[in-house]
Amino acid sequence: MRPSIKLFFLLSAFLSFTVVYAQSTTDSIRNIKIDALVGLQFDLIRFVVKPGEKLNLVFNNSDDMSHNLLITKPGSRLEVVNEALKLGERGPELNYIPNSPNVLWAIPIVNPNQKRSLSFIAPKQEGVYPYVCTIPGHGMVMFGAMYVNSNGMLPDLKNDTNIPVNRRNDDASILGISHSQHRSVKTKPLHPYVPVPPYFYRVFIDGASPAAIAVSLTSDLSYCWDAGTSKLRFAWTGGFLDNSELWKGKGDVSAKVVG
Repeated sequence: MRPSIKLFFLLSAFLSFTVVYAQSTTDSIRNIKIDALVGLQFDLIRFVVKPGEKLNLVFNNSDDMSHNLLITKPGSRLEVVNEALKLGERGPELNYIPNSPNVLWAIPIVNPNQKRSLSFIAPKQEGVYPYVCTIPGHGMVMFGAMYVNSNGMLPDLKNDTNIPVNRRNDDASILGISHSQHRSVKTKPLHPYVPVPPYFYRVFIDGASPAAIAVSLTSDLSYCWDAGTSKLRFAWTGGFLDNSELWKGKGDVSAKVVG
């Protein structure tokens, strides 16, 4: 074989390898895992991706109640939560996913001990894209933030207004995670923070249906609203709730009234 022909084949092989390698790099998909935990929270409360990055989001439900996951346009989380509430009786059949232009992607309801996945391409426009569970009583406390930017940076955790207040005290150094994501400790059953009223929990509690919501109005006044029957069940003074047994993952126990 003449040197010129041999060189031609070598160059062709090199270019073919370069094209295949470039395609495999470009087509790579990044996996993001989010778990729903007891206490109405996502274990992963924030993460950062690049504009246009290909993603596969795996949503696992380790809780004893069902959850969904919606990714919304920047600044529209509360609006989407309220639209889901307005679905009323049609909510369950629609997986509490409103027909809204503010909903970019959605994972339907995932029952306990099940998982679903969602593949999508991250927005090209940089910004903060909230994700949230829109089941009634969940959306005000169960949410996180997908940061889309080219520098891979996140704001300081304690000043990040795009995540729940109670999660801004999580200690990343203890968890041993990178700056690009933040997870909670699954084994902690008690509060890692001091809750400041008013706040509420979706709980199982004696004297109400499984759709109970306990609300702490002040440090001395609380009540239980039954979302299943749309009735005020009872109110009490003193302490709020002891959720320690419930948060250990035991599905057959109830929250205890402290007051």
